[in-house]
Amino acid sequence: MTSPLSGPSGRARATLAVFVVALGLAIGVRACRSTRARSGPPTGRAEWIWAPLGRTIEPLAFYVARDFDLVAPPASARLLAAADEEYVLYLNGRRVGAGWTAVGARPVLDAYEVAPLLRAGANRLVAELRSGRGAGGFLLRLADGGGRTLAETGPGWTVVRRYHPGLVRGWLPLSGPAAAERETAASWSRPPAGRWGAPREVVPRPLCPFDGGAPSAFQTAAIPAQPVLLAPGTVRIELGRVVEGYLALDVAPRQRRQVGLVLFAPKPAAEPPRTPMIVAPGAPVWINARPR
Repeated sequence: MTSPLSGPSGRARATLAVFVVALGLAIGVRACRSTRARSGPPTGRAEWIWAPLGRTIEPLAFYVARDFDLVAPPASARLLAAADEEYVLYLNGRRVGAGWTAVGARPVLDAYEVAPLLRAGANRLVAELRSGRGAGGFLLRLADGGGRTLAETGPGWTVVRRYHPGLVRGWLPLSGPAAAERETAASWSRPPAGRWGAPREVVPRPLCPFDGGAPSAFQTAAIPAQPVLLAPGTVRIELGRVVEGYLALDVAPRQRRQVGLVLFAPKPAAEPPRTPMIVAPGAPVWINARPR
């Protein structure tokens, strides 16, 4: 009795079968790679960045900035951002939003629609970053509606240690002879590499209501209040009613960074929510990175 695969023709069929299987595997591997490339992280090639750290670890507040050019503003542009621990983000002098990540938690990507803030020609992104531990990271990607990257964190970002009004407004140079005090931001890694892992999720956020941002649940309101000095260095501010939003405090600018503690309570409580207050050198205002 002859086997169907015996003899020259049977061996040829066996060889052909092996070849087809191998070809199928190769096609499958290529398809998997292609699928994996299409379903990559939403942050693309963006890297976690931070200011170069010295030997002393202490609370830190500083700025990072990046200039980029556009031939024409796109009809749609999504900006993704996350920070460990806090960020306040500006685009072309307008406050975009603010966010934070709890110590030890995986970050959430805040997503903003920023096409109305973009313009033809030069554009500038600025983030005020803070960390009570000194160390931290900031991640950002700006892409148009077609997925083309317009700006992302990584090489080319500049660290500015001190507040300057021209930094946010765009006329303070980030390079050249007038930028002697600037530093190049340190890049850690791309997600999911590094201690942050992959961001947990992407959460749409409204543009910050400050500076005429899009309407949202949090509206700009100046609340008259009379500070009460309780003890040296401690002030109580009575708002008179329960409000919800981002707290902004005018502060006296100092040459060095300032550190304090803000306690929030609708009424006297044993353990009211508290937020570290880290003010960058020279900054005239502190904005809470989370709504209260």
